[in-house]
Amino acid sequence: MILLNSHFFSKILPVLLLLFLLLNISVGQSQDVHKLELQFTGLENDDESVVLIAVYNKSDNFLGDKPFMDFAAKTNGKADFAHIIELPKGTYAIAFFQDLNGNKILDKNFVGYPKEPFAFSNNAPANFGPPKWSDAVFKLEKSEVMKIDF
Repeated sequence: MILLNSHFFSKILPVLLLLFLLLNISVGQSQDVHKLELQFTGLENDDESVVLIAVYNKSDNFLGDKPFMDFAAKTNGKADFAHIIELPKGTYAIAFFQDLNGNKILDKNFVGYPKEPFAFSNNAPANFGPPKWSDAVFKLEKSEVMKIDF
């Protein structure tokens, strides 16, 4: 009888341990992820356009080619709409632009000024060039709503 119990426990113990670890990982991750509802206003009415969203978590790569995360939100032709993204707790700055022609590139004129609508977190101004990290940065510590005016 003792052999049967030890054999049973030797088989079931690794399964229980794995299950315990998986539960701890998923619970730990879910506690650190928060919803950020982005409320966009002032977009162009274009049925086919999307808003491309680039999330940066470090000042040294802000507005670079490799954001921390990126998302696309279909506008469905609406000038005002909301989109929810999920991010881990942290410090971020976000760049947005409405891709009107579907090429996934922020098109610019001959002097380098964007031809497509754009915006930044905190509605950071882009006067004479892109905003500074310090103007666009925010802390995400809980689920929240951010209004973005194009």
